Amino acid sequence: MKEMIGLTIALLVALVAGCLGPQTSVEDAEAKLCADLARLDQAVVNLQSINTNSTVGEFRDAKEEYNDALAAVRTDAPNVAEARLDELNQANEDLENSIEGVPDTSTIREAAPTLIEEVRAVRTAERNLRDDLNCPQG
Repeated sequence: MKEMIGLTIALLVALVAGCLGPQTSVEDAEAKLCADLARLDQAVVNLQSINTNSTVGEFRDAKEEYNDALAAVRTDAPNVAEARLDELNQANEDLENSIEGVPDTSTIREAAPTLIEEVRAVRTAERNLRDDLNCPQG
């Protein structure tokens, strides 16, 4: 009977440990978020490299790359620099709203007045978050 209780307790402990998975240290979490921010930084650079001869379709492709990088930041950012994440989320929402309704065939020259300031705001918010985390600049 004691063996059965001991085995049951051992099984429950193993089950709970397996469900919880490995614990991530604060340093590991911050390092992962910094890596995500570096990827986001590159995506913003790609957005900024769009020029007046580019199409809105090309901008949307660069924006999709940015969206993927932002999703990784949002996934890995809970409880890390939350206020700056709010700033980044708002800047992203403003960028999303500015591009909606602009046809893919429009040139960036036609859409530039709307997009330039929004991309700058995203860049500023991304850099503020990196600075808050003391991420290496790259």
